[in-house]
Amino acid sequence: MSERLRYFPYALCVIALFTSIGIKNVTAEPYPGFTLVAASSTINLYDMDKKIVKTWKTASTIQTAAYLLPDGSVLAPISGGTQCPYRGNGAHPNGRFQRFDWDGKLLWDYYYCTSTYVGAYDIEPMPNGNVLVLVHCSTDGSNKPGKIVEIQPNGSTGGSAVWECNITSKVSVSGYLNSISYNPALDQIAITIQESGRTVAVIDHKTGNLVSKYAITSGRVHGCCWSMDTYLGTNIKIPEADATKMRLGNITFVANDLAKVYEINPATATATLVKSINYSFGSNQGGTQRLPNGNTLVTKGYSSTIDEIDDTGAKIWTLTAAGSAMRVYRYGMNYPGVSKLTGIGISAGTMKYAMNKALKISSSRHTGFVTIRFANNEQQATVRVFTLNGTELFSALTAESQISITAKTFASGTYIIHVERPDGDIRSLFNVVN
Repeated sequence: MSERLRYFPYALCVIALFTSIGIKNVTAEPYPGFTLVAASSTINLYDMDKKIVKTWKTASTIQTAAYLLPDGSVLAPISGGTQCPYRGNGAHPNGRFQRFDWDGKLLWDYYYCTSTYVGAYDIEPMPNGNVLVLVHCSTDGSNKPGKIVEIQPNGSTGGSAVWECNITSKVSVSGYLNSISYNPALDQIAITIQESGRTVAVIDHKTGNLVSKYAITSGRVHGCCWSMDTYLGTNIKIPEADATKMRLGNITFVANDLAKVYEINPATATATLVKSINYSFGSNQGGTQRLPNGNTLVTKGYSSTIDEIDDTGAKIWTLTAAGSAMRVYRYGMNYPGVSKLTGIGISAGTMKYAMNKALKISSSRHTGFVTIRFANNEQQATVRVFTLNGTELFSALTAESQISITAKTFASGTYIIHVERPDGDIRSLFNVVN
């Protein structure tokens, strides 16, 4: 069995809802996808059954989080070791960045550090292929945030700084930078500044000016992340993103000592608190990611515990990872970076399907019909089509071993086919590109 067919069924974590009485559009279900976890010098990709389906190894300890890029490669900030003599503020100087292709081949190995500055904590890939890096600088003096630098990779070991912003002068608080998130739709950058400032700030990437900032009263701040309808670090739209449930444009972050996920609306100069969700974080580190179905993926911090929670804080899905993670991210089934596992690929003018082995799905772009074939239908079967959010679009009872449905009225995206038979149910996904 091929790799993509083997792991395709794990995307269907909504199957608990699939019963003979139908499907309700319930938000408190896990968002199907793959979770990327970096711990020590290992990057693991987990499916929804919490099994490791892919592993990469870096040259040294990964600082904070790794990222899965659209081409299936991974990018991670790692310790620069003795080649990075300045250690900076906080506990996680990196200064070295490695990128590996899907098969583990090293594509980029770059240092950004001297005796006076070092890359630190977090990085963020950008849609243009560049990388945003948090930088701690000795020239700032003691306990000052530092700056953001945009690095343009060059070859296998090179890179150039093409943009930078001095956060120390822009935000005017003490503390050090420890997380970053880029919103391509707004061309804005969210950052967190640790003690003593305890601030989330938004910087305009075009001008380098401060847009807004929000400070918490006590404790520690980590892991800021925009709520976006594009995949992390890209401008690729998430077809199943629910703008209302996600509260697009807000920023979530960890408030460690307050034991909460904080969510702010950064649209005004004095960003406002939208809501908070109770969660028992560790005393340091931790991460947040608003998922397309409105749930939030949270990382406890310095822990193997990773939870998906709903807006009430109820745990919907929990992973105990192999190793202590600081921040992790979930990538949905439509993401091009996981296409080698799912078989799902979306490109203009094409339709491509990931199929359950027991189902044969074919289509005609000329007629707009999708034909579903399944063997051994000795009794009547019910064929249903749902969106990933659980909305039923089609239902029919058939005594035949195949059925054709029109997909002309379906929006572009991924759909679930569910065949209920007396001898067992079969499920699969198919994509529509209009």
